[in-house]
Amino acid sequence: MSFRFDEVSLDVRTGTRQTRYAAMLSPGLNIIAAPNSWGKSTLVQSLIYGLGLEGAFSTSHLSPLGEAMSSVIDLDGQREAVVESAVTVTLLNDDGVYLRCRRYPRSLEYESALVQTWTSNSKESLDGAARRDLYVREGGAATHELGFHRLLEEFIGFVLPKVPGFNGDEVKLYLELILPLFYVEQKYGWSGLAPRVPTHYRIRSPYRRAAEYVLGLESLERLKEVDRLKASLGSLQEEWATTGRDLDGVLVRHGWSLSRPLTASTEAESGSFGIGTIRDGRLVDALSEIDEMRAEAAVLLSAVPALAGARTAIAQEELRRAEQQAATLAGRLRLQREVATIAAADVESLHARQGDLASDRERLLDVRKLERLGSEIHASSLAHASCPTCAQSLDAMQVATGLVLDVSANLGLLDAEKVTLDRLVTSAASELAFAHGTAEAIATDLEDLRTRIRALKDELAGPSGSPSIAQIERRIVLTERARVAEQDLGQAHEYLERINGAAVSMARVRDRLKLLRGEGAAIGDAVKIRHFRGLFSAALLRFGLRSLPVSEVTIGAESLLPEHDGFELAFDIRHGLSASDAIRTKWAFYVGLVRAVQGIEAANPLGVLIMDEPRQQEAEISSVRALYQELAEAATGTQVIVASSAPPGELDDLLRDLQAHRITGAGSHMFVA
Repeated sequence: MSFRFDEVSLDVRTGTRQTRYAAMLSPGLNIIAAPNSWGKSTLVQSLIYGLGLEGAFSTSHLSPLGEAMSSVIDLDGQREAVVESAVTVTLLNDDGVYLRCRRYPRSLEYESALVQTWTSNSKESLDGAARRDLYVREGGAATHELGFHRLLEEFIGFVLPKVPGFNGDEVKLYLELILPLFYVEQKYGWSGLAPRVPTHYRIRSPYRRAAEYVLGLESLERLKEVDRLKASLGSLQEEWATTGRDLDGVLVRHGWSLSRPLTASTEAESGSFGIGTIRDGRLVDALSEIDEMRAEAAVLLSAVPALAGARTAIAQEELRRAEQQAATLAGRLRLQREVATIAAADVESLHARQGDLASDRERLLDVRKLERLGSEIHASSLAHASCPTCAQSLDAMQVATGLVLDVSANLGLLDAEKVTLDRLVTSAASELAFAHGTAEAIATDLEDLRTRIRALKDELAGPSGSPSIAQIERRIVLTERARVAEQDLGQAHEYLERINGAAVSMARVRDRLKLLRGEGAAIGDAVKIRHFRGLFSAALLRFGLRSLPVSEVTIGAESLLPEHDGFELAFDIRHGLSASDAIRTKWAFYVGLVRAVQGIEAANPLGVLIMDEPRQQEAEISSVRALYQELAEAATGTQVIVASSAPPGELDDLLRDLQAHRITGAGSHMFVA
């Protein structure tokens, strides 16, 4: 998808009067034709300002629109102070949806970061559409629900990815990085050949990332895949280390060792690892040890029994007490496990509430930010007993006092609730840990008691010449040890399988990373760049480049910028490029890029191309005429807006036989009394 400008209006109010300028913009080639100092640049810049994209060219938060929109204005020869000024821009996207945006460069009521918006499926119904206040040029403007650039990105149809930043993190590819590829402003835009992409967003190679996205290059996806693989590798390494620690716990508990060291590069099956005890410098297999314990228990069971008839009465009393204790412990264990289950549910519920609280707080902070910027929508909702977060009406039960707290008071309550929640989470986590620990201790005592009960029952059920208690307990201990050891051995092999799986996955990820890093430009990328390069060269030839042979000037596969002899072109003696030819090269770059994007299915066109006073360095009229012809051809799929101070007769000659919508400036300035 993409968008185009439909209408723009600038309103200025002084202490005594008000003035307004409005212009309609057509889908194709638009020419803003007016003499110097009339306000063409102000009109063009207002398009960008209305979208909150002036950050593409400066980190300053001051209005770039000049005195007439920010401080003083001359009307009928009288200079008056500007009390309030507003820029209103109406957009239309490919789905036929209209978006109207209004910002205030100067106002006593509204801050410049506030954007008032209206959305509708028809232009006629925009006036009756509900207003929604958003913010821009503030943190979260591109990601938060009330951020204007998040809305604008969705309106255009962009899905801007995250790209590598300078600190190893990922940074969103902001709209401010895309705009310079489709807009050349007059003051600094014509210096140099590369688009002036901002560098203060902490993105590595910001121009390259923006150009990759616009052209739909696979290299951007490959770069994102590299970052995804790095994250996956980190997770696998963490899994490998965590499982290794769990395995160590099992080995230490039984005094076992592995037959060979375990490393992250291990790719063998887990069965190739021997697990056992080191004796006399050799590994005795754990399974053999288990068999030995069971064999000894069997010998004790079949040994010549000692007479036990004299202990019958004592054994019966011990069995009775043991069974009573077991019943009591079983009840306590069930109760303690219920306590642990409830504590776990409490912890989960409190964590969920913490997440909801953070979301509520973020939304309220955005609402307060809008209030600070001058929005009165949410303030008026409070006066009518509406929720400041979701805007739903509150009934009498919810507002028993008849009063609704304002945003700051709600934030204060949320902050207090957060403190309480944090304490509750800490307390609940402690209770959960205590409940688990108590349950484990009871379970251990109960298991020991049950072992004792089984021993007493064996003695009482056997003949009077049955084995002694010592023999029975020894047999039981050996049997239990064998059972636990067999269970833990199975767990150890399961850990080894998981470790092996993580190791194999890590090897595959490393191989994929090596392959991706070693790959050159994908075939699809090469085709797209070649298409861009061909359009660039054709435009250069049409514009009449003289300083260098057109065949030696190209678009670099890596830089995606004009190059000569493997170096980026610049205004220097090395390339011998004249100032006027540098302008021709820049024209060719922008025209070639726009037309290339039109012809690439996977590309992401912005939908507009804006050039403010493209005739620089006294470029020959034949070259300028060729530029307008190229722009008219590009305008079949892109809205082109050009500001020109060429005399009317010269402009008529330049636009002869071309379809163009002229916005003609009358008088000495766009604003009149």
